[in-house]
Amino acid sequence: MSTSTIQQQRSGKKTAARALLSATVIGTLFLCWATFVNWQHGTHAAILAGMGQGGVSFVMSMSMAFMLEFLFFLPSNKLVRIPFAVVVTMLVVTALTTLVHLIIGTPEIIKTMVLPILMGIGYTTLYCLRLSRMYAGTSTAD
Repeated sequence: MSTSTIQQQRSGKKTAARALLSATVIGTLFLCWATFVNWQHGTHAAILAGMGQGGVSFVMSMSMAFMLEFLFFLPSNKLVRIPFAVVVTMLVVTALTTLVHLIIGTPEIIKTMVLPILMGIGYTTLYCLRLSRMYAGTSTAD
């Protein structure tokens, strides 16, 4: 096994470990947030909204890092890499999260999603800035 292959595997394991920790923290935070903003609709609705938002936040946080790394390198123009990756990722995440809340009947969808979306925009932007610095001077991640 070559040195670069070993380094890629170690980097992939570190990315996965960071993604798991981040997803656990974010999922728990937004479970609490959604439960809080839906509390006035009764315990059942609040807990269902919290579980829905917590679950989708966990899954989305786990997949966002991989999605961002893929999307970041699609445009050949380096000036559009960050906005492209952030916008496409957030559109996918927002659409899927909205669908989950519509399916489970969350009473306060906008209130439930506003904080996670704003934090998601910040997270995706910072993640892409990090990628930009890591791969400065290269045309691809290879």
